[in-house]
Amino acid sequence: MQANALKQIYQDTIENSLGLVTRIDDDGDVRFRHPEYGHFFIRLDADSDPEYLCIVYPSFLTEESTSLSVPEILSVLNHVNRTSKAAQAYLLEHEGGFRVSACACGYFAGTDQAPSPDLLGAVLPRYLAALHHVARRVQQACKDAMQMH
Repeated sequence: MQANALKQIYQDTIENSLGLVTRIDDDGDVRFRHPEYGHFFIRLDADSDPEYLCIVYPSFLTEESTSLSVPEILSVLNHVNRTSKAAQAYLLEHEGGFRVSACACGYFAGTDQAPSPDLLGAVLPRYLAALHHVARRVQQACKDAMQMH
């Protein structure tokens, strides 16, 4: 499948079904902002996995927003992820700190086929809500852990 065609399917679906403005970033990902939940992007791999959807809620927690250490945050993430259905949170370390993001991924079409806009329009709101829910649970668990210090 052509990368531009897959990007267009996602952009059209997000804009038409959710009423949100999209843009393509330098990596070729579809980015958008939900007015209640925040910024998201969809990783695309039109060449080898057009049927695979991976939506990311990036950097909803950083070293600047918590005093917890990396091991303490990993413990929080393990607890939240064990009880989460659709979305998983993860920590990425970088020079000078870390950031916590979440993703929800799945296959939504047959091998080497694009997902249907109708199916995407139905699952995207659920994935966004699941990502938002996981992020809020992580943030609250971190806040609770900081109060115990």
